[in-house]
Amino acid sequence: MNLKEYNKSISEDYHFESSDCFCDRGNILKAESIVKEKLDMDKNDLLQLKSIVSLELLRNQLAFDKITVGEYKSKMQDIIKNCAAKADRDPFDNYRVHEIFYHQLNSLYNE
Repeated sequence: MNLKEYNKSISEDYHFESSDCFCDRGNILKAESIVKEKLDMDKNDLLQLKSIVSLELLRNQLAFDKITVGEYKSKMQDIIKNCAAKADRDPFDNYRVHEIFYHQLNSLYNE
């Protein structure tokens, strides 16, 4: 899989589901931290956030050839299934956690 690093020169906002890019690990973790500070989250919100972050970090590993495409696909499915089973939602359902995480992640690239 040929992924390119997302940066502020790319004109569209980044989102996991609609991009062939990957994000910097530091920005992913910083966006997670900001969301945790901004939102009062219940256990389902926290699991959704953890799932989104795990998927983003997994894509980062794939971009740097730390895992194979097969491992990536298998782990990605496991993360999504786990979130759906335990939080009764997909990581990318448009709950506020999803929206705020990607808003924060994109704003880190526009600083």
